[in-house]
Amino acid sequence: MLSAWIARWEGEELPEGWEGCLCVEERASLVGLPIEAARQKALAALLLRAAVKRACGFAPTPEDWARAPWGKPYFPAHPRLCFNLSHSADVVLCVLGDTPVGADIQAIVPERPRLTQYALGSAAAARVQCHPKPALAFAQAWALRESWLKYTGEGLRALRRAPDVYPTEQGEIAGAGRDCVFTLLPAPEGFACAVCAAQACPDPLCIPAQEWRTAWQ
Repeated sequence: MLSAWIARWEGEELPEGWEGCLCVEERASLVGLPIEAARQKALAALLLRAAVKRACGFAPTPEDWARAPWGKPYFPAHPRLCFNLSHSADVVLCVLGDTPVGADIQAIVPERPRLTQYALGSAAAARVQCHPKPALAFAQAWALRESWLKYTGEGLRALRRAPDVYPTEQGEIAGAGRDCVFTLLPAPEGFACAVCAAQACPDPLCIPAQEWRTAWQ
């Protein structure tokens, strides 16, 4: 079982009592954050609930969440159900699987050489900077790299061990995976989405606003 789900906030009001869809740790992290950041976290939790309900037939509550030592979320009562979330601007990506998964979405912004070198390492950075669409290539390469970091559960602590993986001019993925498979997903305009898992990920399904808004009810 491997599936990807996308939702986009397009001005809809969040459902009343939306704070309740977040676990205690997530609610505490909202203190001092702008409303946009709070909205992203809420939409991610609502999308996860809607996706799990569709795929598995039950709707997880905030009490079902826990976090591994390096912060990766999981469901202790459902060890065979793995998930990962990512959000950027008004778009949220959720991936479900029965083995560890990592997912990332990045907004496409102008490529900056120093950031590219730091984030990707010299080999992948050189490929990105020679790409005919360097901004797109950087967003895809960083999403691929970030998906691996989240797949491992170690996050940025493993940055220097991450594989050199990047998109080619033909739209394929180059670079060695380490017992994992990388997928670049079709993404909303202006974004790049990537998944790292034990197998290739199918194209994402879009959860309409009415469904994620009512997921908490």
